[in-house]
Amino acid sequence: MREMRELLRALAGLFGWAASFTLVYALHGLGCARGWHLIPVGHTDQHRAVLLGTWTVCLLLLGLLALRTRRAEAGAQPHQRLLARLARSSAWVGFVATAFTLVSVVTASSCV
Repeated sequence: MREMRELLRALAGLFGWAASFTLVYALHGLGCARGWHLIPVGHTDQHRAVLLGTWTVCLLLLGLLALRTRRAEAGAQPHQRLLARLARSSAWVGFVATAFTLVSVVTASSCV
């Protein structure tokens, strides 16, 4: 049981990226289908505001996960440090991947 929890913790950043990617792309499709890009909100439209807000929340959550894993590594026993480093690396990879792969979807909506 403990090993499964450690494995899930080590993969949490990548799972976070996959969930963020899926959520933003699903909202992109939904927004295009529902005409959100035609509804003005401030200096932008509802579609872009929803995508930007979702992307920002995902990045905040993944950033918090990465910071939390650093604290977990500091208190880990020597035999647990490898999994703790893997969890920290996974969290940062998830954060960077989310920022990089979704920036174009959020900033350049392509509803046709």
